Amino acid sequence: MKSSAAVAIVALLLAFGSLYLRGVELAHAGLDSVSRNDAEDHSGTLGPYYVDDGGHPEHRARGVTMHDEVPMVDYGRGGQLNPVLVEQYALELFHRYARSHSAEDKRLFLVQADWLRRFCRQGRCEYEFPFPPQISSARWVSSLGQAQEISVQLRAYQLTGDTKFLAAANAAYRVLVTPFPRGPMMLSGEEAWFEEYPQTPATHVLNGHMFALLSLWEYYRVTHDPSARNWFLRGIAALKSGIQQSDTGFWARYDLLHAQLCSRKYLNIEIAQLITLSGIANDEFLAEIAQRFEAYKTNPILSLRVRWYALHHPHALSEVVSD
Repeated sequence: MKSSAAVAIVALLLAFGSLYLRGVELAHAGLDSVSRNDAEDHSGTLGPYYVDDGGHPEHRARGVTMHDEVPMVDYGRGGQLNPVLVEQYALELFHRYARSHSAEDKRLFLVQADWLRRFCRQGRCEYEFPFPPQISSARWVSSLGQAQEISVQLRAYQLTGDTKFLAAANAAYRVLVTPFPRGPMMLSGEEAWFEEYPQTPATHVLNGHMFALLSLWEYYRVTHDPSARNWFLRGIAALKSGIQQSDTGFWARYDLLHAQLCSRKYLNIEIAQLITLSGIANDEFLAEIAQRFEAYKTNPILSLRVRWYALHHPHALSEVVSD
């Protein structure tokens, strides 16, 4: 048992690396890769997830252990069940299964999907611990957790034909589009923001919002529910106004509330998300922003400006120089 658990942990860590690198590869592949996949994006059959961040930095920096083949993470208070960690592990297992058709990858993917279905009571994938400094509440839901639960359950449904997984996706969707404070969605006129860290004032974390849009589109593809398309379009409208506030002229902000710039890793993720969403929505503006962000990374003068900013804002930019 100990050796198999060790193998599972190694596989999980490799999964995180693979997911992150796939996002970086998409960002570097450019808009041509999006146009080639555009027809698949509008079909009802889901393949590997579009792009993922490979787990948040804390998942790699702190201990990940396996409990009944499901990952847990130690935030310094013992093992905690983080639904996003399980969801991202599940999506990588599905990616591996789609590539290798390994029975073990399929089995492990369905283990994660079934655990999530039971964990997310009435579709609420609740964090059962605070997440400072963003969230002080002991019970809360994130748009990221709700969205990737949808993506996992839809794939499990298509893989098995078992409607219990579709029911779980439906329940998670209803929570995702529930307005704050019961849910993670915040409305501003015709715009809908899907908050990774729901709170007031709103933070508007861009990568979390874009992950939610990707899962909304997948839900629409599979269920043809017109409300999902409507929320997707309202979310795109919010993204198009928010991304302009995120753009500093030399880098991108992590969220719209703070002055914090995103790390290079998160900039790669945002570029990959923008490329994918520009293809889905057929939106040249999002494609142009993706190209602009890509140019920021390769401009040596702008890189020096980021480092100068990091020196003068050490707490706000702890990730920028190292990643």
